[in-house]
Amino acid sequence: MVKKVNFNSAVAGAALDLVIFDIEGVQVSAGPFSIKYKNNIDDGSLDVLYSIGGPNGASYKITYSCMSDGETKTDPAKPSPIDGKIQHFGGDTVKLTILL
Repeated sequence: MVKKVNFNSAVAGAALDLVIFDIEGVQVSAGPFSIKYKNNIDDGSLDVLYSIGGPNGASYKITYSCMSDGETKTDPAKPSPIDGKIQHFGGDTVKLTILL
């Protein structure tokens, strides 16, 4: 069943170099640290992958909101906001799976 999905997200952090947003396996942004995504999705979930670049120990905060056919949806394992710290040299990744 096709769902009308609106997804908005931002990543904040003082020392971040780059944030890449990958939605449903397609890179949709590699620049500003925020995204607005609207699409019809016929899958049961929305998969979002954040690739966050910055120095080791840099803190970041991911905020997001998702609406599916007018209903608020979230990743139950990673509700917004998500606080993180880059643990690996050069960057970190965070994956959301939002059931629609």
